[in-house]
Amino acid sequence: MTDAKGRKPVHAASTKKQMDHVHNAIDKFTRKDNLDASSDEFSILATRSSISEKEREELILLREQVEELKRKLMEKEEELKSAEESMNRFSLAVTEIDDLKRQIEEKDSLVRSAHLQLNEAKVLHSFPEFLHFPLCVKFLLLLLLFLLFLFYFLLSLLLLLSSIVVVVVII
Repeated sequence: MTDAKGRKPVHAASTKKQMDHVHNAIDKFTRKDNLDASSDEFSILATRSSISEKEREELILLREQVEELKRKLMEKEEELKSAEESMNRFSLAVTEIDDLKRQIEEKDSLVRSAHLQLNEAKVLHSFPEFLHFPLCVKFLLLLLLFLLFLFYFLLSLLLLLSSIVVVVVII
């Protein structure tokens, strides 16, 4: 009986038994319910068994790999938590944008309604009739028209600023 390199194994049965013992210890160490086990189990295992130096090095290497995998798992869990928090913030921002859009649509509807009322009163289309109004009425109508356009402009500016704030919050 020869191994992969063409050498005859010494005590093949006892080596197989030792390897089974090592694999069982590694399985026990890496089980989910035993992830917090100390590395002392490996050193105890190594001193109790007659494990060769090569097997001990493999055991140490496996222990280091398990520790590295634990560290990577913790990092991934932290990244996942951060991504979930970002998604929640993004969802909240989208909700706020939708609410702002609804408010702007309501205010835009008010502006359109006022504009239609002015059109119906023929203030905008009947300039000659407008000239016959008393000066104070002309002034009030022009002031009202100016305020409506100012309101519409400020509303548009508010939408723009809120969109910028939401984008900055998301970033």
